[in-house]
Amino acid sequence: IPEGYSAEKIALLCERKGICTAEEFLKELSEGTFNNDFIKDIPDKDGVRYKLEGYLFPSTYNFSKDADASKVINTLLSEFQTQYNKVKDMLPEGMTMAEAINRAALIEREAKIDSEREMISGVIENRLNIDMILQIDASVVYAISDGLYDVDRVLYKDLEVDSPYNTYKYKGLPAGPICNP
Repeated sequence: IPEGYSAEKIALLCERKGICTAEEFLKELSEGTFNNDFIKDIPDKDGVRYKLEGYLFPSTYNFSKDADASKVINTLLSEFQTQYNKVKDMLPEGMTMAEAINRAALIEREAKIDSEREMISGVIENRLNIDMILQIDASVVYAISDGLYDVDRVLYKDLEVDSPYNTYKYKGLPAGPICNP
């Protein structure tokens, strides 16, 4: 599962690999019960497409033929928990896990090459500090493509879409992460 894939893209990948249908994956993601400790720290916000978007850890996984959507999601969440436990004490003072993942997702989707990440992070922090709209194209693409990122370019009309993920229209971070960084 590549870095930067959204829940929808992971669902389609699972379907292509014969694990489960995309519909089964997304339904389980929305309705399933998961017991990872960090989930209690994810805020419930209006307009969030999938509460667990951002927490499905990208990596290479091997699943048995009898794996289903629940098994896949639990595996990705467990790996997130493992990786998060290694770095949680490094979060800047006052920054929540959810805020860190939201920022990381924006950087993941916005950066075209690794050397851009630090600059993008700085732009995000500077704009948040002065209460400026973020104007991140990747957040608009997430909103207009239903998480599939199958849009070649953002048009002026797209910048007006009424979505809690539209950082051209609304100040602050989007409602939730726009991918799984």
